[in-house]
Amino acid sequence: MQLRTEQTKTINTMLNLGQNDQGFKNWEQAWKILIYDKHCENIIAPLLLVGDLRKLGITLHLHLHADRQIISETPAIYFIQPTEENIQRIIQDCNSGLYDLFYLNFCGSLPENLFEKLAGSLVKANAAQRIVKICEQHTDFLALEQNLFSFNIQNTYQSLSLPGKNEQIVLEKALNSIFSLILTMNTIPIIQAPKYLEGFAKQIENKLRELIKSGATFSTAQRPVFILLDRNIDLSVMFSHSWIYQALVHDFLDMKLNKVQVEIQDQTNNIMQSKTKFYSLDKDDSFWVNSVAKMFPQIAVEINEQLNEYTRTKESVSKIYQDNDSNNESRINNSEIELLDKTKELGAFMSVLPQLQEKKKQIDKHINIGTSLLKKIQERNIDSFINIEESILSRSNFDRQILHELIRDPTKGLIEDKIRLLLIYILSSDSIQTADIQPLEQELERLGCTYISQLIEFVNQRVKPLSSLSTVTNSSVLRNNSFTQNSFMQRGFSSFADLVKTSVNYLRPNTQDLCITRLVESLLEAKTNFGTDSYLYLDAYTPIGSLPRRQSNFQEAIVFVLGGGNYLEYHNLQEFVKKQNQQRKPLKNLIYGTTDFVTPAQMLQQLKSVSEQTIKK
Repeated sequence: MQLRTEQTKTINTMLNLGQNDQGFKNWEQAWKILIYDKHCENIIAPLLLVGDLRKLGITLHLHLHADRQIISETPAIYFIQPTEENIQRIIQDCNSGLYDLFYLNFCGSLPENLFEKLAGSLVKANAAQRIVKICEQHTDFLALEQNLFSFNIQNTYQSLSLPGKNEQIVLEKALNSIFSLILTMNTIPIIQAPKYLEGFAKQIENKLRELIKSGATFSTAQRPVFILLDRNIDLSVMFSHSWIYQALVHDFLDMKLNKVQVEIQDQTNNIMQSKTKFYSLDKDDSFWVNSVAKMFPQIAVEINEQLNEYTRTKESVSKIYQDNDSNNESRINNSEIELLDKTKELGAFMSVLPQLQEKKKQIDKHINIGTSLLKKIQERNIDSFINIEESILSRSNFDRQILHELIRDPTKGLIEDKIRLLLIYILSSDSIQTADIQPLEQELERLGCTYISQLIEFVNQRVKPLSSLSTVTNSSVLRNNSFTQNSFMQRGFSSFADLVKTSVNYLRPNTQDLCITRLVESLLEAKTNFGTDSYLYLDAYTPIGSLPRRQSNFQEAIVFVLGGGNYLEYHNLQEFVKKQNQQRKPLKNLIYGTTDFVTPAQMLQQLKSVSEQTIKK
């Protein structure tokens, strides 16, 4: 299943007014206006660029709740969430006669009460004739990559940790988005989940039963498994530092919807000035696509190689120009064949120039991103944190004195880095003596972290009882981001170019599995370790009250995490799939998704908020 491809097809068909092809049938319907809310704009953002929208005939794309002018004789395609506020605005637009033709598309299911409100209001205002079509597109998720999705629901860990209205809102949104995801995949999966998530897992199963009962048909060959997990199964991964390129960009540059902004130094009139650059990291960036899972030092080497290749090609082009511009008099005496050959060669290079310019933009983009990352890595001594995190998780040669020194030293890392390290230490250990933690807690309080005691108490009381990390860590699970013990950053690189020259000898990535990967493997292979033998097994095709016949040898899995996810987990799971394929095991593809992709800083803020509301001083 190519998730992004399938969702793009659905969006393209919607923008083509229901036509399956991507062109226009006639010029009368060529030009269209797209009206969307913020959520649906975010759904489109990873799929289609502005140029793609133009090719589909979208001349304007406007926000639903912005002030808009009347535009006649042009179809208006609405792509919005089915909310009461949005329905009210559609009624207002129809009554005002903003457009002649309205094509209403909802990203999820339109509740019956909202449909009745829409229909009744339009009939009453004699504006119903403006509505050409109303569709439920069931695209209520963000397909960030072919095997990666997000529901873009903010602060879910905080909401799910505090019982109440917000928790129910998050679960309802997640349920509707899972429904959209399954409809896009056109298959009914088997559901597996830990017992404490039984309530939500059964809601998904019931939704699927209703879908089957409605008469909808789905592919039943090679049904996938939908593995439902909770963030507390392994919270430590959300605080881990990593060398993986995509994980670094997300952590340090706060990547959102495959876009980042980077501060660069730009020289204008011999004056260095700081400037903000905005970059898209999408499917059209071939370097990004091929490098997301690679280690940062390796990225430096490959950028340098691409820069050298660009320079060589540029010099070849320049030489052709020089050869054609010089010796004009002798060129007149050349034979027609020689002139023809020269012209063809020059023409070939002229056709390469646009590609060459695009490649240079791509190289400059990643040099700027790499330079920004390197600066933050050096300023915060990130390699020191990665090394000790690896030691903690592997439980090999772990020196507690180094942990104490790193937290105590004000020149090493931000206070955020130190808190992240301490939380990893607590979460990965079966039992830690109070006497061991207290000095570290006092050091962080001295550095200004006034909430650390509440944070530690919340983790010990509420998170560790649900965590599978300590069980899996006993099996020597490591992060997929370690290098040799000698820190390559300690060699004092002054620039990104410096890093290129020396980093290649330091690449020795570790490919061990994370906690979530070991759990997934245990479920897929029906093992009894890590407590997965007690996981629920739900099949919507099985009659209620009957025990489902357990399927094995799944070729595809969907791993979904309630409460937030990150790119480190995603890439570790993709590495697991590669190993499965190499060993000729059944699993061919794995899709990873979450309620939202959360940076360590964002997760720390949510954890702080939850601990302050649940733990009294």
